[in-house]
Amino acid sequence: MNDLTRRQVMRFGGMTFFSLSVGGCLDTKLGEFELPPVPGVTDMAGWPMRGLKSEDLKRQKAMVVVFASWCPYCQAQHPVLMKFADRLHGPLYGILSQDKADAGARYLGRAGNPYRAVGFDPDGKIARQMGGTGVPNNIVFSKDMKMLAQMMGGLDERLFLDRMVSKMNSA
Repeated sequence: MNDLTRRQVMRFGGMTFFSLSVGGCLDTKLGEFELPPVPGVTDMAGWPMRGLKSEDLKRQKAMVVVFASWCPYCQAQHPVLMKFADRLHGPLYGILSQDKADAGARYLGRAGNPYRAVGFDPDGKIARQMGGTGVPNNIVFSKDMKMLAQMMGGLDERLFLDRMVSKMNSA
């Protein structure tokens, strides 16, 4: 590892998570994209949820969570997102990546949907553009689509509040 990378090991719910923050990717501006919605995913009122596009990230700071239904780390951090999403001073968006749409829809239907929009990225192309090599990948973007913070690997409550919420809510 060079000085641009930092590895962190954390324990959460009896599991060990490895988080890799890649400093070289921070302040990188994301290009334009448009992801379709995940068929069958609805909002809390039961309406079909829209997909995610770069335009969504241009309005204000936003957090994007790249996840998959089969990922145990994504499943472990999901209750944290459900519990604390309302503390973010900005929207929380999801990207279902490297997964099947029906599996993602069933997962969010069962576990709850904390996201304002969920885009479908079955081959992980947009997720890789966001600096991710797997799931989960948690990213805070500025309103000009620059990455301000990134945590790869599962987030526990402390990391979510200390790292991601504090970055979202700072001026």
